[in-house]
Amino acid sequence: EPFDYLKYLLTELPKLGRHYEPEALDQFLPWNLIGKIKPLK
Repeated sequence: EPFDYLKYLLTELPKLGRHYEPEALDQFLPWNLIGKIKPLK
């Protein structure tokens, strides 16, 4: 669900802070969030 994905990103990304490794963003790619976000039917 696109809205759920955007909502998740907007709530979780700020928790990374300003200084983070680029690899830390990998966990937020849609295919890595299968268990956390409802898939589009």
